[in-house]
Amino acid sequence: MTSRADVRSSVATWKRHLPTITPYYAVKSNPEPTLLDWLHREGVRFDCASVREIDAVLDVGASPHDIVYANPCKRFNDIGYAQKAGVLRTVVDSYEEIDKVVDAGWEGDSLLRIRVDDTRSVVPFGRKFGISPNQVGDLSRHAVREGLPLAGISFHVGSGCKDPNQYLKAILSASVAIG
Repeated sequence: MTSRADVRSSVATWKRHLPTITPYYAVKSNPEPTLLDWLHREGVRFDCASVREIDAVLDVGASPHDIVYANPCKRFNDIGYAQKAGVLRTVVDSYEEIDKVVDAGWEGDSLLRIRVDDTRSVVPFGRKFGISPNQVGDLSRHAVREGLPLAGISFHVGSGCKDPNQYLKAILSASVAIG
């Protein structure tokens, strides 16, 4: 069990080494309400992949603006639910997902999720989600044509990543993707 002191220490370490980057906690990894509350109190934001996760974060007092609806394959009704809850950012990684988000009347913006090296993670996601970084230009143009504002790039190095080089490679891939 993680203690509140552990959470404070981890967030302080993050802020010391990455002061300009706001951390987003993947709620799926551990949705324990006490942990979510501690993270919220430390200024961490949240990566939610489901309606249940969005509700759990809102229940501890987080703002909808502190949430990215990060499921790259959302149910149509869940898009509306997230929007009614006040969430203003989501993730897309395909033409179909852009079209679905637009058709659902999404009023927020989106991040393009790229595929990165996650081969050394316990649970890799690269085969399921994300576009190749060289597809960012085409998908970006489609989003703009469809009226979906883009806010940047996102990636997932897989769950249980123990190799810091995967993060470095992912950041480099993201920077190349946006030019």
